Amino acid sequence: MPDDKAFMYISFFLIAINIAGILMLLKTIVFVLGYDPKSLRDAGLKSVYSTGTIETAGLWLLGHFSDFYLVLLIFFFYSVTYLKKGTAFNGFLFIASLSTIVNGLMSGGRTQIIYWLLVFISCFLYFRKDMAAKLRKRLVLFGMIILSLIVTYIVAVTASRFENAFSGETDYEEAFSVIDYSGQIFLNFNNFFTNFEHKGYTFARIFPFIYDWTHAVNFDLSVYKRSIAMDIGVFSTFLGDWYIDMGITGIILYTFFYSIAGILIRKDYIPGTRKLQQLLLYFLIFQIPLNGLFYYSLYNKTAMISVIGTVIICCIFRFSEGEQMELADKSMAV
Repeated sequence: MPDDKAFMYISFFLIAINIAGILMLLKTIVFVLGYDPKSLRDAGLKSVYSTGTIETAGLWLLGHFSDFYLVLLIFFFYSVTYLKKGTAFNGFLFIASLSTIVNGLMSGGRTQIIYWLLVFISCFLYFRKDMAAKLRKRLVLFGMIILSLIVTYIVAVTASRFENAFSGETDYEEAFSVIDYSGQIFLNFNNFFTNFEHKGYTFARIFPFIYDWTHAVNFDLSVYKRSIAMDIGVFSTFLGDWYIDMGITGIILYTFFYSIAGILIRKDYIPGTRKLQQLLLYFLIFQIPLNGLFYYSLYNKTAMISVIGTVIICCIFRFSEGEQMELADKSMAV
């Protein structure tokens, strides 16, 4: 089990930051939910809504800390399954994890919502065998309610994206535009793999912090997109982005290092143990292909903050675990 003090301190910090951001944006959330998501996405929030000091602070907090939803969801499931913390504490963990959904709403998007849903389902599937039957049933019921709300929003956003496609001007637009859109991930990847001409390789989107630290000019995604003849601002999975940036060599290297990381995490696993730092690392590397359904999700520095923060949290738990073992050895020696 993790050190209880470390677990509580980290939990309260992430809860306070993310719930504060949500509360600061309550008025904005009400406005966004009543506004056309397509218009919001095209124009941007600040073009259609006047954000004051409080809202601006809330946007900054969620922009930098909402990606810790992965940690918060793992903490939530770990707490309700093993630690048996109070209902209020677990509820705050769950509410704080919703900050990434709120952050996604601010741009009229669906991506963060789908990411949160994928991680929630993955955590439930991972922990469900160790849950009490009563708890498992409650989470299934609660999850179905959340899923219905999310699906309602996603359907509304998707319908707004295809508002002009159903004009009836052609049979193709009328019947196949949504079907074509739903399969574009596969089509775009194949298109890049077949037709994309590499004129150089870059790690700028893969490791944004390292790139900016080692270059005089920071990476600008819009400039990068304009420098390429093909339109790369489309869904092509995370492997499609890696292929554009580093070619087939990059995909092979990713597969190699990903396998090594998985082996190392598995090597440190002891059956029957519930090391929180191992779970965090496992879900951290699992997040890359899971959230890579559309594109490489860790392409910006704010997303990488959560990755670095998660690794630091793992180190804290590992260090505290070492101290606990050392104290236990001393007590046994006495």
